[in-house]
Amino acid sequence: MGLRNGALDLRRAPWPVVLDLPNWAEIESALKAPPGGSAESLYDQLILLVGVTDGSPAWQAGLRRYDNILSVNGTAVNSTQDFMGAWGPIPEGEEVVIKARRFVLKDGNPQPLVGNDGKPVLDQQGFVTWQSEEFEVKVKRGFLGINLGQGFVPPRFAR
Repeated sequence: MGLRNGALDLRRAPWPVVLDLPNWAEIESALKAPPGGSAESLYDQLILLVGVTDGSPAWQAGLRRYDNILSVNGTAVNSTQDFMGAWGPIPEGEEVVIKARRFVLKDGNPQPLVGNDGKPVLDQQGFVTWQSEEFEVKVKRGFLGINLGQGFVPPRFAR
């Protein structure tokens, strides 16, 4: 069951945390900005952990807030529906490998990958490439203690 635009409650998680971010105005501006041409950045389609409960199985495995989920047991994840489609059929208690990407943050902001010329490195579509590292964790199928979101950060920068 989907939400209608008018049914979105900004008082419920994760919105209060997101709206209180010090750079929310920049993020909101970047999210509202139309892309230059028809190209979309890879970062417009991220599946991010917008919350990881302290002490939860996901936390104990090493997953953290803003980690980008790439795959579940080798199945690529490009949406929350993809995640649920990959996670759902796995039997309870079975070991699961989650591949993720963690962005390098400084003062809570993602850091661009910088070339030898001192300028940010751009991807094939002309968008900033972010510093990141990929890693895998193993968890048991069951409660993870995560909240998923799509495309929140890092924000898209103008070309």
